[in-house]
Amino acid sequence: MSGETIRLRIGGPAHGGTCVARRDGQVVFVYGTAPGELVEVEIIESRSKLLFARATQILEPSADRIAHIWPLAERTFVGGADLGHITAAAGRRWKAEVVAQQLLRIAHLEVDVEVQETAPLAYRTRIEAVVSEGGGLAMHKQHSHDLIEIDSMPLAVDAITELAPWDGRYRPGERITVVHSSGADEQPAQTRIATGAHLFEHVVLDGQRYQYRVNDDGFWQVHLEAPRRLVQQVQATLPSTTPLTVFDLYCGSGLFTLPLVQAGHRVYAVESNEAAAANALFNTEGNARVFAADVLQALQRRTLPNRADVILLDPPRAGVGRQVVEAICARQPAHIIYVSCDPASLARDTNYLSQHGYHLTHLQALDLFPHTHHIESIAQFTH
Repeated sequence: MSGETIRLRIGGPAHGGTCVARRDGQVVFVYGTAPGELVEVEIIESRSKLLFARATQILEPSADRIAHIWPLAERTFVGGADLGHITAAAGRRWKAEVVAQQLLRIAHLEVDVEVQETAPLAYRTRIEAVVSEGGGLAMHKQHSHDLIEIDSMPLAVDAITELAPWDGRYRPGERITVVHSSGADEQPAQTRIATGAHLFEHVVLDGQRYQYRVNDDGFWQVHLEAPRRLVQQVQATLPSTTPLTVFDLYCGSGLFTLPLVQAGHRVYAVESNEAAAANALFNTEGNARVFAADVLQALQRRTLPNRADVILLDPPRAGVGRQVVEAICARQPAHIIYVSCDPASLARDTNYLSQHGYHLTHLQALDLFPHTHHIESIAQFTH
């Protein structure tokens, strides 16, 4: 069946960068299409009763279709810009529908979702690649371990495009991360190959400047606008009371911890990555209690106080899960703020929270990964 070519009428978007179509009642997830299109596709994988395919010819294009922002990706199916064939506005509508679908299907909630716009190109401050056998930078082909050599990346900031080692200076198989930092008083803006050393970032919001030490091979939001926009959204959802007792869980290097501390709140931050936790302590100048620990263990072992006014969550893509939700709800916070990078895990955890009497009272999505299927959401829950 793999390699077979068929004609399909494309349905709505699905989570993961595909659209849904049907072939004799069988579900087919198709890359490189837009809702409503008539296309010819090649089957690339059969998984249980599901088929995965990619478009090979567009017979009736959508009005949302554009010339692909990265012709190499369209030609070779390299990953990294899976919505590069539609307008950024269409991508936001796509993502709003996916978030709403996940919340309805998994959490049984009907929610109107708005996705805020960000710069759609030249926004990535970090790219990851593998050195190919030929010595050039490469990325994986969709649904494959095959490497495709790249000589450009239109989603990356110009400084990365200028520095990236397209000329083959590294050993085959080596993983390369190219990083562009915004800088701070301690260090100017830099663009470099990550080595595990420190670099500095800053966020300016409402006239306040926040400065952060991070590891260049560690986590930091990749969109130029993301740190400021996320801090802004989290601050907007906080109760107006000061001081609050806040648990900042999965705190990373303290993106939210620092503004919370400077606003006068009592902050207890937890991060399992020791280097990131050390950075969070450094960035807050010791004014937050920072624990290098697993979040669930920190909650179960009573590392943290018995009660919190607000619990802030910024977990990885897998979300927090049932056990963490139960441990959080045992602390009876009045407010839970959940920063999510995956709508499916957000919907699952929303369902868990609802079982403990927490209601989704606000949801704002941000298009922090334009021309990809990824979406960031900030959800507020109250009891």
